[in-house]
Amino acid sequence: MKTFSLSLLSLAILLGSSYIKSTISEYSVDKDERNYQPLYLPEAKYVRLLTGGFENFTSDILWFNTNSYFGSQYQGEKDYRWMEHMCELVSGLDPRDAIRIESCATLLSWIVKDPEASNRLLDLGIEKNPDYWRLYYMRGFNFWYFFEDKDKAKKDLAHAASLPNTPHFVTSMAARLISDINAPKAAVEFLENQISTTKDPTAKEALEEKLKSAVMTWHLDELEKAKSRYQTKYGTEARSLETLIEAGFLRAIPEEPFGGTYKIENNEVVSTSGERKLKFEGKTARTGAFKNEFKNLESPNSVEMYKQ
Repeated sequence: MKTFSLSLLSLAILLGSSYIKSTISEYSVDKDERNYQPLYLPEAKYVRLLTGGFENFTSDILWFNTNSYFGSQYQGEKDYRWMEHMCELVSGLDPRDAIRIESCATLLSWIVKDPEASNRLLDLGIEKNPDYWRLYYMRGFNFWYFFEDKDKAKKDLAHAASLPNTPHFVTSMAARLISDINAPKAAVEFLENQISTTKDPTAKEALEEKLKSAVMTWHLDELEKAKSRYQTKYGTEARSLETLIEAGFLRAIPEEPFGGTYKIENNEVVSTSGERKLKFEGKTARTGAFKNEFKNLESPNSVEMYKQ
């Protein structure tokens, strides 16, 4: 009986993967309609009734479909409306698989641009995996970076640092985040760490693009600081980055990650690549402008530099 139930469920899931590919283009016309849920993905508690004890196996199948769905949308329409639901189902069937929860939570916050969904998933993961430091670390970073909630961020990061096998960088990052010291560099470190543990090639590619933006933001901020120190000392604006090097305020001009160069233009340090800086302020999440701000920054073909 278990084998029969599992076969039916597996067939339904496989048919569902074909269904999503055939219907995603139909619903991608109206990208603001976010309430539609895929018919083939019920809640985990209902799917569990059909698995006959094979929850882990079923979760494996759904995880494969989730990666396929994300990959196809990342390369295509970038319509991720079903991503949270798919991740919830995978994690609900096998909540002790912290690696999958971590992967989903990273994509939900950075690529799908829904850190609230990311934290909901991390809540589940922490409940079932209370000794896995990375889940606290990720949720703490979300609280600080996307929601400007220092109290919750401090609590999660401090707890992550107290757990066994937590690397030392978590403690130093916690101190940096809470004190707001060099925030762009903290984003770079966070993304580098997530990329190092991400196995899916498409997810890795997506995060690497975010990393480039974070690196560029860090560079621009550091170059602006050097320019400000020059102005404070000499009472005049530096005309070029080379001037800052000659005056000893800059060792070298960093390599622009998108293939452009950095220069001073109209008394502002800019990148010739035209890519935009990261600027994910938590207050926009609370005022409802959060997703719109993300959309405004997602314009790889734009040549206008984002200004603070």
